[in-house]
Amino acid sequence: MILMPTLSNVKLVVFDWNATLFADTAATFESSSRVVKAYGGKGITLKQFRTSFGVPVMDFYIANGCSKALLRKNPETASAMFHDYYEKRAAKCRTRAGAKKLLQWLEKHSVKSIILSDHTVEGIASHLRRLGLEKFFDAVVANSSRHSSLNGLHKSDSLKHYLKTHGYSSKEVVVVGDGPQEMEFGRKMGLTTITITHGYYSAERLKAEKPDFIVSNLAEIIPLVRGNGIR
Repeated sequence: MILMPTLSNVKLVVFDWNATLFADTAATFESSSRVVKAYGGKGITLKQFRTSFGVPVMDFYIANGCSKALLRKNPETASAMFHDYYEKRAAKCRTRAGAKKLLQWLEKHSVKSIILSDHTVEGIASHLRRLGLEKFFDAVVANSSRHSSLNGLHKSDSLKHYLKTHGYSSKEVVVVGDGPQEMEFGRKMGLTTITITHGYYSAERLKAEKPDFIVSNLAEIIPLVRGNGIR
């Protein structure tokens, strides 16, 4: 973990879902590999997955040898192939290390939490119920369709709308994610950025984004948020 001064005045923590709170890296890697092979690409390793994965997912598939023409012709089929396998694997996935401890601490100290994701609201809600985590989140800001991540809708626009609607300033908000996307828009919006390793992205890609903090366990965020009378 990078040691830096603690934060203060934090009122909201914005969590990515996949591979940040939800430990589904293996499930996503295996599901994505099936699509890659089905659409003309070669088999990929976990290391290659972490080096090339990104949103929109269409670009990731093409970068790994998939036929652009086939994907463009019927993208819903590729999405369905991914989700049919992924949902079976995800049904057994748990949370990342330290997740519940962090969420309990934030709740105890009246720091709000929301989820911002490219996944579906329905899919996330079902896992929150299964894992007993619903009560910790004020909102789930995500996609209505399982096909949306293929073309990459803008999470930053959704977050800007949420922060404006609920009256949060950038200095009061921390964004936690496992990839470059959250770090990039978080930095542009003036938010404090925290990235967690061992998710969908390689350590090299995460460090290149220069987040404010890097952690390997979500509970490591607790001492970072302490401040402004929070103990």
